[in-house]
Amino acid sequence: MYLFYNADMLEKAGFTNEPASVEEMVTMAKALKSKGIVEYPFVFSLAQAEALICVYSNFLEAFGGSFQDANGNWILNNSGIPALEFLVSLKNEGLLNPNSLEYLEEDVRRVFSSGDAAFTLNWAYMYSLAIDPNESSLQKDSVGVMVLPGAKGVKDSAAMSGSMGLSVINKTKHPDEAFAYIQHLTSKKKSRTPIQTCSSLSGKLPMMILRLPRDVRLGRSSKACFLHHERTSKRTEVSGSKCNIPGTYPEGSVWRYDSQGSTY
Repeated sequence: MYLFYNADMLEKAGFTNEPASVEEMVTMAKALKSKGIVEYPFVFSLAQAEALICVYSNFLEAFGGSFQDANGNWILNNSGIPALEFLVSLKNEGLLNPNSLEYLEEDVRRVFSSGDAAFTLNWAYMYSLAIDPNESSLQKDSVGVMVLPGAKGVKDSAAMSGSMGLSVINKTKHPDEAFAYIQHLTSKKKSRTPIQTCSSLSGKLPMMILRLPRDVRLGRSSKACFLHHERTSKRTEVSGSKCNIPGTYPEGSVWRYDSQGSTY
């Protein structure tokens, strides 16, 4: 799950950079509201559903909390308080759209895409719709995407995975065919496919693509996509709209795409 922000709104309020912490994000939101740029800077999917757990989990990590400790004991009643108090404070201070308590992911997407919010959390699918003129009033350059920043002095960032596993259901009449299809989807050949379109989000979202060379990473600097071969320290820039894979690398390598050029 990622933090989407309206870059145009931030610019109007005098901010040139994305928020570096939860506290800075709130400062930005207060400025946006006081200057009349947007009534409710935040909108989240907080309906009594999975969406609520996903949003809360992001802030739970941002404040250094956890559902369980290292021994598997449930500690949420204590460690989860800062995240809960934070969300309540946004509502009490008039920064959070009150309808958030009834919203799911599609609701917040529509609010954000209509220009009625500056910040929201949603899955990666929202990006393509937020810049689609048939679905959104926003321009592509105004839609910013980043990992949720953490609280100052606690964490640099926070996020939760929305990945889904592949499995063969026990009542299928075609278990062999189903398993063969899973093998196809997770094969090295098929795993190369996402690499070809990994720059569709202009390097804004970190992604991990497994089952490829372990010591080769696909990253992105402020100027270009690049390939980094850890063993030889060779770095090859990749131009154009696609991050193609040049050359042949050791079997079993891992490719990683990261807007900061970091290692995941």
